[in-house]
Amino acid sequence: MHYAEDPGVTLDDARIAPKGAEINDQWRYKLAQILRDPPYIETHPRDRVEDPMASEYAKRVLLSIVEDNTNRYTKFRRRVVGGALAVGTWYGMVHWQSSRGPFGDVVFESLEPSQVIPCAGYLDLHDPTCPHVTIERHETVAAIEAKGRRGGWKNTGNLWPDNRGRYGTEDLFIKAHAQPSPEDEWAKDTVTVLYRFYRASQDTELADGGFRDLDVSDQYMHCPRCGMVERDHARMPDGQLPDMGMPCPACLNEARPEASYLVRVRRERLTEQRLKYPKGRLVIIAPTQRRLFYDGGWPAPTRSFPLLQLRAYESPYEQMGGCDTLLYWSLQALLDQLRKQGYDQMVTSKPILIFGRGLDGKTITDLNGDPFRYSDQNGQVAFVDDMPPGMPIQNMIHQFQGNGLPGSFPTLYSILSNSFYQTRGVGQVQFSPEQSKDVAYRSLLLQKESGDIPVDDHKQVWQEEEGLFLGCVLDVWVYNSTVPRAIRYLGADGTMGFHLLKGSDIPNVDVVVGTPPIVKQGALDEVQAINQWAQVPSPAVRRLLARRLGLNPSEVAEVEAELSGGQIPGQAPDQAAPAWAANMGGGFPPQPGV
Repeated sequence: MHYAEDPGVTLDDARIAPKGAEINDQWRYKLAQILRDPPYIETHPRDRVEDPMASEYAKRVLLSIVEDNTNRYTKFRRRVVGGALAVGTWYGMVHWQSSRGPFGDVVFESLEPSQVIPCAGYLDLHDPTCPHVTIERHETVAAIEAKGRRGGWKNTGNLWPDNRGRYGTEDLFIKAHAQPSPEDEWAKDTVTVLYRFYRASQDTELADGGFRDLDVSDQYMHCPRCGMVERDHARMPDGQLPDMGMPCPACLNEARPEASYLVRVRRERLTEQRLKYPKGRLVIIAPTQRRLFYDGGWPAPTRSFPLLQLRAYESPYEQMGGCDTLLYWSLQALLDQLRKQGYDQMVTSKPILIFGRGLDGKTITDLNGDPFRYSDQNGQVAFVDDMPPGMPIQNMIHQFQGNGLPGSFPTLYSILSNSFYQTRGVGQVQFSPEQSKDVAYRSLLLQKESGDIPVDDHKQVWQEEEGLFLGCVLDVWVYNSTVPRAIRYLGADGTMGFHLLKGSDIPNVDVVVGTPPIVKQGALDEVQAINQWAQVPSPAVRRLLARRLGLNPSEVAEVEAELSGGQIPGQAPDQAAPAWAANMGGGFPPQPGV
């Protein structure tokens, strides 16, 4: 399906990049701009820690995961961002795979929008009040049975693919497939599996709360056979209960009496009602076969659902949100149709030849004397046997050339193209040498720095979502890394080093993804202007220029204080003071050796 032909973006369309020259250019440009730089990670501790370097350890762990090419995180980022720009929303997920390497490692999975189903009514699955999210996968019978053999899942035996159904006998199967449907014939032999992550579950259970010692006055007698409790048992002269007392009256009153002596209870076992899944509940089922595979806690306790959600354009009504494909499909359709009509007009606008007949009524002939038939073959020769008296040959053959494209075609095409790119920033506009020859280079830099507002908005949304996701990635690594492993990091001297770290060494931190610090041309120009302002000798002129330049009054006062003390910014202390410095009311302090 062509993106420009239908405003509804289907999942079949989501598997490929947007089609259409203009939409594809827009998609590729934004994708390249958003992912131009690797994630710039910062880790801020949530709790007070003794070692200030502990939060830096978390950053080292995340960088080692991101920079490891075998994790394919760079490819994973491109798929999520590209999918979100193409169809509106895309998802990703992090898992722990214990079979990777000697200690296990994280793996990343890209998920289509149809596979992730947030709770109805919630646009953001990471909303703290969103109770659950469901993930749909289609897994083979062999893969499900393998999970059962490893002990994690139950009820994995005697499964059948969803597209095959279940039949009691072979005859029933053959009868049902006498005329196989397209689903039975071409669909993959898989089982639909639903994973539902509950953020919080109200299910409770009785938990062991340990023991508590009883005071002498609170001790009582207990029958170990029937469980009878007697609190009015006779005590000894010192006020204490005997270690073994009278026979249990309840056991003696049974149909078949049996002697069981009461014993003293010095301490009690405590039980309390606790949340059964305090860090999230996960339920895995096969809905078409009514199977419950798993019901327990999350594979790793993470700060939110271990999912990455990217929405290209926020919509207050839809979970998918908008996308460039949806916004520009009508313009793309017009441009495609206009190009097609222009091409058809050009290729069908061929020259027309009109031949005059001779006096005998014959047409002009070819080399063999047969009537001449015009074609698009080059090098044709026509003959006229009987020339009318006084009629030149140019009056017998006339050629008319078609008009080709109409004169308004370029104007209409330009209007549609400009409408298509009206949301582009200055940084997305390419100037030709002829257009930019009279423009100052510094002006072009300033325009490019401040003109990519549409792309910068996408970047900000992506950095927020990626920061939360990398926090979940760190939680998965911390929970499963119980053995110290070597983590690579870049030392202060620029050399690579290794640090043995395990999960318990990492504190609770917030992960923030930002933009690397870059000195922009505008900042350099501002510093140069301030430096020139400070070199003005007259204080009155400096105050006037400060107001004209819009400088911060507190910063102006700070500089003026240093100038009045005799120290000029940018001048070494051992340099001699200029003549005008003595008129500022202060002068320089005495220099050493003067």
